[in-house]
Amino acid sequence: MTQETLVPHTIKDGMSSDPDRILTAHQAAQLLRVHYRLVLREAEAGRLPGRRIGREWRFVEGQLLEWLKTQDPPHRRTTP
Repeated sequence: MTQETLVPHTIKDGMSSDPDRILTAHQAAQLLRVHYRLVLREAEAGRLPGRRIGREWRFVEGQLLEWLKTQDPPHRRTTP
């Protein structure tokens, strides 16, 4: 039996019930549905809430979801 079958709500299905869950960059990327390198780049620039521990980054799920809610939608370019 895999761990995924033991845990009913996972990052993969997008139904987490623990806002205090600590995520890796890959898990944060899955949650936000972006590439993990984008997560690392944004965290290193201070634009994404996270904490660097040694060479690794960790993220709190609830903080990422709150951050996502506060972001303005990107402005679309209009061509003249």
